[in-house]
Amino acid sequence: MIGLARAEDWLFTADTLGKHGDGPAEQHRNYAKYVEQGLIEEIADPSEEARAQSILGRDRFIDRIRRKLRRRAVRDRDAAYKQRQLLSETVDKAVARVARVFGMKREDVKQTRRGRQGNEARQVALWHAWEQCAGAATAREIGKEMGGVSGCAVVVAHRRMVCRVKRDKRLRRLLAKLQ
Repeated sequence: MIGLARAEDWLFTADTLGKHGDGPAEQHRNYAKYVEQGLIEEIADPSEEARAQSILGRDRFIDRIRRKLRRRAVRDRDAAYKQRQLLSETVDKAVARVARVFGMKREDVKQTRRGRQGNEARQVALWHAWEQCAGAATAREIGKEMGGVSGCAVVVAHRRMVCRVKRDKRLRRLLAKLQ
């Protein structure tokens, strides 16, 4: 890429080098500086922003792709897993949805509280985050976002809510509002 040797036939360099100057000598020199800068400084890796290692773009673009994927049936196991990752939302969005339903602030839902209202909102948020984010976040990551609980605590809270939902009609109506 920096012109020290002839590029292999399979390596297409024109697009990459074209962004770094006008002629080959300038392009090679500028690209070498760019790579060196990346080794010295902390630069953003665009792949870290990709959802499920597949979609890179602004939120609006990602949402448009998600809507298209939701309409398609997936038969392939690997594709189904990737689709789950792509359709997952962030923990923060899941918590915001619970906060809206309970009429609370996001920060309050994340905090451990005594009393039925606060505790129930938190339990619902743990359950909802696991349901909506499990394709993109681990239980441990969800727990960290929810104020530092363990991944095991997230899984246990989810199981408890699943049992409660089966027998609690009021809770089922409440959870229906999350959709």
